[in-house]
Amino acid sequence: MLLSVVSIFIITLIQSRIILSLRRSLSAADTILSTYAAESEINDVLARIVGGYENVGDLDDYEKDLIDGSHLIVDFATNADVQTIVATTQRPYAVSKIKAERTIPREFVTTAENIEIVLVMDCTGSMGSKARQGSQTTRFYEQREAVKSFVKGVMDLPDSDRFTLGVVVYGYTTSWYKDASGAELKSLSGMANFQKLYNEAHSGFGNPPETDLNIRREDTRCPSLVEDYTNTGAGLRKAEDYFNDINQDVSKAIVLVTDGIPNSKTKDSFCPNNINCHGSNAGCFDDARDYLRCRIADSGSQYLSEVSNRSFFGVRDPNVKVYAVTVLDSPKNNEEEEIFTKTVGIFSQYSNSYYNLTNATQLTQILESFLEEIIKENSVITIERIIPGQ
Repeated sequence: MLLSVVSIFIITLIQSRIILSLRRSLSAADTILSTYAAESEINDVLARIVGGYENVGDLDDYEKDLIDGSHLIVDFATNADVQTIVATTQRPYAVSKIKAERTIPREFVTTAENIEIVLVMDCTGSMGSKARQGSQTTRFYEQREAVKSFVKGVMDLPDSDRFTLGVVVYGYTTSWYKDASGAELKSLSGMANFQKLYNEAHSGFGNPPETDLNIRREDTRCPSLVEDYTNTGAGLRKAEDYFNDINQDVSKAIVLVTDGIPNSKTKDSFCPNNINCHGSNAGCFDDARDYLRCRIADSGSQYLSEVSNRSFFGVRDPNVKVYAVTVLDSPKNNEEEEIFTKTVGIFSQYSNSYYNLTNATQLTQILESFLEEIIKENSVITIERIIPGQ
C-alpha cells in the first residue's frame, strides 16, 4: 500500500514538472510572440507617422485581436513636448509592453524688441587732424560720413520703425547734438525722422561746403556745444543717463568714436575720486582713465584703479551694450606706448565690441559692422513646431 502511494506521488510530481516545463515553454514562446506583436504594431504606427499618413495628435487609443491569438492595446498620448505610443500585447502566458517616445521641437517666437542707439561722437580739436598720412580728409570728415552711413543703414532696414537714434557729442563737457534751431537730436525730443538726422549730421559736421573735406573743429557746431579736451567717460555717462530715463522694454546700444587718449574728467558721484580734472593738467590723465573704466565697465565687472590701486565695480547697466572704435596715433616713445596700451586695454576689456584704427577712413566700415552686430543680436527668431505627418 505504501509503495503504491509513493509511486502515485512520484508520477504526480513528474507530471507537474512536465506541465511546469510546458508552461514555461509556452510562457517563453508567448513572451516572444507578444513582444514581437507589440514591436511590430509600434513600428507600423511609426512608419505611418513618419510617412505622413498619420499624426499622433489625431489618433485614438484602440484594441484588437491578432490572428495569432494575441490581444493588442495601443495607447497614444501627447504631453507637453513628448508624444508617446504604448503597445501592450496580452497572451495566456505573457504580457509585453513596448513604449516609443518622440520629442516635438517647441514652437516659439522671440518678439524682437525696439532698439535705441546713441551715437557718442568726438567733438575735440584733434579730430581736425588728417584721417591718415597724406589724406585730403580729416577725422571730422570721416566721422561725419560714418554717422551718415550708419543712419542710412538704419533707414534702409525693412523694420526701421523698431529703431530710434540719438547723437551725443563730447569734449571736456557733453551735449546732445542739436539741429540748426537748437533742438536736441534724440528720440525723446520728438525727432521727426532719420532723414532729418542724416541731413543735420552732414550740415553740422562740415561747413562751409568749400572746406568740406578738410573739416576742423571750428567748421562744425562743436564749439557751440562742448568745450575742448577729451572726457570720454563723460560722453558715456551722457548716453547711460539717458537710457535710465527711457522705456526699459527696448534694446540699448552705445556706439562710441574717439581719437584721443582720455585726459579729463568731471564730477560723478557714482564713480570714485569725484573731482573735476582738466586735460591741461598732465596729472589728470590717470583720473581720466579711471573715469573711463568706471563708466565703460558694467556693474558685474571689476576694474583696478590706477589712482588708488583699489578694485571697484563699473556702473554701466549690462543691458546697455557698448560698441567702441578708437583712432589712435602710433606711440612714439615708451611713455606714449604705456598710455596707449592702457587705453586700448580698457576698451578691449570692457566694450562689447571694439576696434582701434590708425586710419580714420575706415570709420564708415567699422560703424557699418557695429550696425550689423546690433541687428544680428536683435533679430526676430522663429522656430517652427514640426508635427509628424504635416
